[in-house]
Amino acid sequence: MELFINYFLIFIIGSILGFIIELFYRRYFSVGSWINPGFLTGPWQPLYGFGILILYLVSSLEISIYYKLLLILVLMTLIEYITGLIFIKFFKIKLWDYSNKKFNIQGIISLEFSFYWLILGVIYIFLINPRIVSLINILDYTNILFIFFMGGLFSLIIFDFLNSINFAREIKKLYVKTKESIHFEQFKLFNKLKHKNLFILPIRAKDALIENVNEFLNKIKEKIKK
Repeated sequence: MELFINYFLIFIIGSILGFIIELFYRRYFSVGSWINPGFLTGPWQPLYGFGILILYLVSSLEISIYYKLLLILVLMTLIEYITGLIFIKFFKIKLWDYSNKKFNIQGIISLEFSFYWLILGVIYIFLINPRIVSLINILDYTNILFIFFMGGLFSLIIFDFLNSINFAREIKKLYVKTKESIHFEQFKLFNKLKHKNLFILPIRAKDALIENVNEFLNKIKEKIKK
């Protein structure tokens, strides 16, 4: 139980930090707008959550720092590739697209972003990991309020995840009809401009989803014709 709580806490820390990183990256280096950078509704990025768990485990290995960095480069790139591939193959959603980057594979991973993962790995090993280890060492597993809080947070994330997966399944049903994959970042930006909504996608209801996706695809087709 203690091990699960430790790993879940690390996962949450990574997910929230990842959300913040992606939020500012999209605002100042990507789409130039404040939009929810994640697939989930809440302020967390599971990709970074699993990523920081990998960094935590790699940091605990008794190996040279050079081997640690090599492992981080390979494993973080691999988890990004697997995540992107799953959404494209199973849900027909492109969570991100590196097709315009040099040395990319299927637009899912690229040399540039693998380098960014390496930089984040270095920052984690030297600055973040010591603090996470210290935090874990002072956790009070007998504190009822702490356990209740962690349980509530876990339930909230699971609910958010299941709701978002259901949303992805609806998009896949539309793909069967239109044969068009959805570029999720462009879709979110489209919805923000249409609904004046900053972070939460107002498209969870089935009818609204169909209307928004179809309108989004029609806009893309009009641009292609022009």
